[in-house]
Formats: sequence, structure tokens, C-alpha cells
Amino acid sequence: MKILNILLEELPKEYFTYEKAVMSKNFFWASEIVCRIKHKIVFFEMWKALSLIEKHEEALIIGDLKHHNEFQKIISSLLNFLPE
Repeated sequence: MKILNILLEELPKEYFTYEKAVMSKNFFWASEIVCRIKHKIVFFEMWKALSLIEKHEEALIIGDLKHHNEFQKIISSLLNFLPE
């Protein structure tokens, strides 16, 4: 139950910080946040999503946003799944 509480508390904050990093075009910072989020995705055993998130993390390091929309969909789905 403690892990779920951490997810409930940290995931929305990290996603907000990710959006802020992307908006400020600080893609390296965004990639670090995606890395933190990636570790939380493992808890849900969403292996296909995890693969895409890893690709997004790598692309962000070089300033490429080609996986941004798919990443947003994954995180939005998770946030909608988690109770408030």
C-alpha cells in the first residue's frame, strides 16, 4: 500500500514538472524526469508502455519530441486510473 501512496503523490507532480521542462525546452531535464516516471511504470507492469517511455527518454536527450504525444497518453491513462 505504501508504494501506491508514493505513486499517487509523486506521479502527478513529476508529470507537471516534465511538462514544465518541455515547455521551457530543457529536454535533458525532461529526460531525467521521464527516467523517474519510468521506474514507477514498472510497478504497473506495462511493458509495452515502458518500451515507448525508454525510447522517449533517449530521444529527449537529443531534443527530439517524436514520442511526446504517446508518452502523454500513457501518463494521462495512468493518472485517470489512479484514485484522487
